[in-house]
Amino acid sequence: MTFKVTTLDKFATVQGGYAFKSGDFLPSGKWPVLKIKNIRTESVDYSDVVFVSEQIATATTKWKTKKGDVLISMTGSGPSAPASLVGRVAKIRSDEPVALINQRVGRLVMRDSLNISQSFIYYLLSLKETQNFLVSNSTGSANQVNIDAKTIGSVPCPDIDLQISTNIANFLEVLDDRIILLRQTNTTLEVIAQTLFKSWFIDFDPVRAKQKKRQPEGIDEVTASFFPDCFEQSEFGEIPKGWHVKKISSIVSESKTRIGNNLATVLSAIQTGNLVRSSDYFNKRIYSKNISKYKAVPPFFFAYNPARINIGSIGINESTELGAVSPVYVVVAPISNYFGYYLWHHLRTGYMKEMIKNMASGSVRQILSYDDFSNINLVIPDENTLKAFFNIRSEIYENIKSNRVMIKTLINIKEILFPKLISGHLRLPDIEEINNQTKVTA
Repeated sequence: MTFKVTTLDKFATVQGGYAFKSGDFLPSGKWPVLKIKNIRTESVDYSDVVFVSEQIATATTKWKTKKGDVLISMTGSGPSAPASLVGRVAKIRSDEPVALINQRVGRLVMRDSLNISQSFIYYLLSLKETQNFLVSNSTGSANQVNIDAKTIGSVPCPDIDLQISTNIANFLEVLDDRIILLRQTNTTLEVIAQTLFKSWFIDFDPVRAKQKKRQPEGIDEVTASFFPDCFEQSEFGEIPKGWHVKKISSIVSESKTRIGNNLATVLSAIQTGNLVRSSDYFNKRIYSKNISKYKAVPPFFFAYNPARINIGSIGINESTELGAVSPVYVVVAPISNYFGYYLWHHLRTGYMKEMIKNMASGSVRQILSYDDFSNINLVIPDENTLKAFFNIRSEIYENIKSNRVMIKTLINIKEILFPKLISGHLRLPDIEEINNQTKVTA
């Protein structure tokens, strides 16, 4: 048995965003404005927003967001650029700030909240088939297409009641909440690893503690014994005794245009360009303004793409597969994996990013040369301290890897069950029965 099908406009209408003037926007403030670029797939990106004054926010109260709002981008690209696809849908969650929606950002307004679940509408619009429908019915040029309220209202929608739609939405929300939690956990774990690196190798906290005759916090006695208890002068100023200041060239074997058979650090050498990665062989460890722009281009090429990223964005190739590299990137092969990760963590620190930015030359397009990069000095610790850090780091990243596997599994489950639940081919009682049978078998 399947659900009867109607159209979305039976249950909801679309409210367009307010047409703010460019002169209204401020670089900071209390009231963020959400433009179409801020509506990402399944989430709202608040990292790059503009603001308006209290006076303008008061006059545009009608366009303020609230928990549960379903937002949709009404202008965007076609299927060739998934990151900016027209019809991207996001839901305002309880922990998000109140914002104002700009023109070409639509908000779904329920005709009667007792007829169907608003969260169900969100999942319906997120469905791959719905996204294809919106793109297929969009208008415009190859680079920019638009959808209007009428098109959104014509989206096929199951003709179901509040209870069934709420049950389906609740089930999917459980999966989403778990995915969000795992992603947040991974972010926290990465921050912990980077914070530990900074404490040991930038701020020298364990050395400072031992200098004051105190036990370093958070590490055991064996690990603490690897750190000296005093400093010595260097061209960097004071560094831990027995450590050395060396150029990056001393810990890498060569600059390469083909990578593989060993860990390699990939560094964006220009202000404009994008790291194009293989989703299977290039881990999602690239740091730039908008990671959603990355896409897989086999066979494992790191190539030039005109999308803008910041100079110094980095990545690590951890596979044994060979890949070609565009000359717009600095690629180095560290003499060992320890030094590869050590360099990677250094490149994520604020002072190193600023140094690379200042080192680059050019006006329209900033460029960083390999020679300049390889001549950067680093404080190199002794081998025991380096290995101790990466033993801890390995445990952290094993947890991250495990969480990524679970995220992928949950996304696959959602992608399989979602269309079946919305169509009515699979009912929630059927899932509960499967779960019960599984528990009995176990």
